[in-house]
Amino acid sequence: MYVLTGLALTVPRVRRRPLPWLLLLFALVALLQIVSEGPVDLTTTKAYQGFRLAGFFLAGMVLWAARTRVPLRWWLGVPALVITHFAQSWPVPWGWFAAAFPRAYGLLWLGAVLPVRIGARNDISYGTYIYAFPAQQLLVALGLNTALGYWGYCAASLALTLPLAWVSWKVVEQPALRWKSLVR
Repeated sequence: MYVLTGLALTVPRVRRRPLPWLLLLFALVALLQIVSEGPVDLTTTKAYQGFRLAGFFLAGMVLWAARTRVPLRWWLGVPALVITHFAQSWPVPWGWFAAAFPRAYGLLWLGAVLPVRIGARNDISYGTYIYAFPAQQLLVALGLNTALGYWGYCAASLALTLPLAWVSWKVVEQPALRWKSLVR
């Protein structure tokens, strides 16, 4: 999704006014998600999961594009988190997808209001996101998930993931951010 986003933002028309394009893309993904659960029945395929994850990603992108128009307020953030909590049990199969915007808004609001400053100078969150799954799968392949028990497996996952995330921040992400001003 990051590569596709980068490619889309190289188009001058999209870069100048990303919001309408992102809304259109979100609507298309929503339609594909609903169709995949209905007449096409792709619910066991990677395409289905791709539509699902793309919806969450695009909801965050739409809110980013509308950041000057959408204020982060507690009276919107709290209901958004409540809707997000109950969306998983909605009776419609795609109920969770309808909660993509409330989930994105609620998480952005929490990120803005919580006094947590972890990662303010050295942000290893993306490296953690990228390397956690492969690290966990390596531990499973080595049989450590059963040998160490649940909490041991969690600790080993962190012990393996966090150094990889740190290296990713120092070697790839932080140097790449220095180039950001050259792109604009």
